[in-house]
Amino acid sequence: MSESTTMLSLVFGVSWFVSMLLLVANIIVVATVVRRHRPDVFKSLLAWAITGLVVSGTSPLVNFVAVNIAARSGTSSVIATQLATTLVNIPIHVLVSVLLLRGIIKLAQPPKAVVIESNQPYR
Repeated sequence: MSESTTMLSLVFGVSWFVSMLLLVANIIVVATVVRRHRPDVFKSLLAWAITGLVVSGTSPLVNFVAVNIAARSGTSSVIATQLATTLVNIPIHVLVSVLLLRGIIKLAQPPKAVVIESNQPYR
């Protein structure tokens, strides 16, 4: 490997690692702050944060494995594999965005009033 290829691999690796840390931070914030202050929004945003972490964590690995398997058959197979994985990633990323938008919409609405039913008079 040339020095520039090694540097590029290192930068990609660091970039992926930093993005994973930030996605874990999203989960922690949603699981603590949002859950405490807006429990009605908590599940929607947690679904977004976990899905985003899984997709971002596994997508590079799936692409790497698929392209390496396709490389055995030639350049046209590599291009077809990249096309297929990209086409699969489009709806997955749309799903992640929809989950985030759903949580933001819920967050933008006023919290629902808590109704406490009691059969006894208040004293």
